[in-house]
Amino acid sequence: MGEGDWYQKSALGNVPAIRHELLAERSSLGKNFIVDKLLSENENLSKPKELLPTEIKNLVNVIGSTTAGDNQYTNSAKPPDPRSPAFHMLSAHLMPLNGKTVLEVQGNFVTNTGAKGKEFKGIFIPSGENGERIKEFFL
Repeated sequence: MGEGDWYQKSALGNVPAIRHELLAERSSLGKNFIVDKLLSENENLSKPKELLPTEIKNLVNVIGSTTAGDNQYTNSAKPPDPRSPAFHMLSAHLMPLNGKTVLEVQGNFVTNTGAKGKEFKGIFIPSGENGERIKEFFL
């Protein structure tokens, strides 16, 4: 995937357009008890709740181990190490949305030199009959 390929290009060329839904729903490797526990403990939120670094670490498979999940909380390598994080997380919080608790992540992708790259804002929503799948919507 080349730089900028993670978003759809608008008719204006290199201006990012909203990507309405990830091409495929992320499916869990069986039931994700960590996500279930986090969401069930916070199902009646009335305002956003910032996640702790330990909670962010537990969500790496939900938010993508090679994308937003590869961040400063889950990966301690520093540039120019090629194993350094691909993403710098600015915030991760749970928030109420249409009667459901969802996860919102904001940050930016990082170049191989550690410089700020493309900005990202994503919402991860439980879906399926029992919330066993996660849909990702992002800008």
